[in-house]
Amino acid sequence: AQESLKNIEELKLILMHYSALEIQTLRKGLQSSTGLQRLSLCQGNLTDGRSEELTAILSHNPQLLYLSLEYCKLQVECENSGILAVAEALPNCGQLEYLSLQGNRIANQAAAEIAKALKGHPNLSTLNIGHNHIGNKGAAALIELASTIPTLKEVDLSWNLIGDKGAKLVIETLSTNRAMVEANSLIIKLHGNFRISEEMIRKMQKVFPETIKLQLV
Repeated sequence: AQESLKNIEELKLILMHYSALEIQTLRKGLQSSTGLQRLSLCQGNLTDGRSEELTAILSHNPQLLYLSLEYCKLQVECENSGILAVAEALPNCGQLEYLSLQGNRIANQAAAEIAKALKGHPNLSTLNIGHNHIGNKGAAALIELASTIPTLKEVDLSWNLIGDKGAKLVIETLSTNRAMVEANSLIIKLHGNFRISEEMIRKMQKVFPETIKLQLV
């Protein structure tokens, strides 16, 4: 099984519990991979030390273009170890074009670490970090990242805990890099952040209308 993963280009595993032995076996199988470009480990359990194996997988596959770790329990309750382990490994994946960390209960500290880890990713075009617990500070860090990566086309921050203060920081941060942001037609998805007031929504839509496509409902 490990040998069969050596030349694989895409691996998609959904609804897997990932026992310690299973994730270890997966890590060993992908450790010698040279062609893996798309990796999806979604709706599984990557807690209790499994994140260390995930870190090893990412570290040994710098050629990854697509990485989806949706609903993997990377941040359970107040523990940051899983998502911080992923953040630590992200600089090794410098060719990433797509990253989804949706639904992992990511809060401000982890969001800031992710933003820091993604600096210097010249090909990143899509970042999905929706359905988490990101507040104003975490959103500000991610938007600052978004406004400095020329290739980034979409950042999904929907269904988080962003309020008016965070929305104000979004406006300010994007305004400082407005020429590049508008040239790239960057899309920022903020729908489902019900702490943003109607007044702030109107202001955001006025300052950044169709070009930025701030999607709020």
